[in-house]
Amino acid sequence: MSTQFQRIALKGLAAGAVMCLALGAAQAQDDRRASTRALAAKDVCTVNTAKAKAATGEVSTTSIEFVNVNNMKIPFTQRGSGEGCVIVSFSAEAEAVDETLYLQVLIDGEPCPLSGTYFTRGPGLADRAMNFLCPGISPGKHTAQVQFLSGGGDEVLLVYRTMIVWFRN
Repeated sequence: MSTQFQRIALKGLAAGAVMCLALGAAQAQDDRRASTRALAAKDVCTVNTAKAKAATGEVSTTSIEFVNVNNMKIPFTQRGSGEGCVIVSFSAEAEAVDETLYLQVLIDGEPCPLSGTYFTRGPGLADRAMNFLCPGISPGKHTAQVQFLSGGGDEVLLVYRTMIVWFRN
């Protein structure tokens, strides 16, 4: 096989691999949008109280696995006679230079819908916010926790951050 042909074949394989990755990411995004539409269409969230906290100081990670965001954990007690929903709002000054920062919210260790959400990409601190609608939360004591990760393993950063958990009391 000629060197010229090998280079062309390798470029073709590389282009095919990139296309497969892009199609897989697009399918995952479509799947997430479809599940979000289904969630929004069937669930109406009625809440009547909230707990909130704020934290300052930089927190960063290079982890490609979700890790807890320092000081972004709130215990709460859901009232009522059956399952209901909880809304978790999170905002922060965020930065991810040449990287992507993803978020998820856990209720008792289980991810809420929209977890794994793209939060920011790019240089410079910027204000960002996301709300997570978490259905099927039974009455009783629970804990909400915000987590983040770096999409590619480079440093991502959060500075001033707030978390609000809305629930039934």
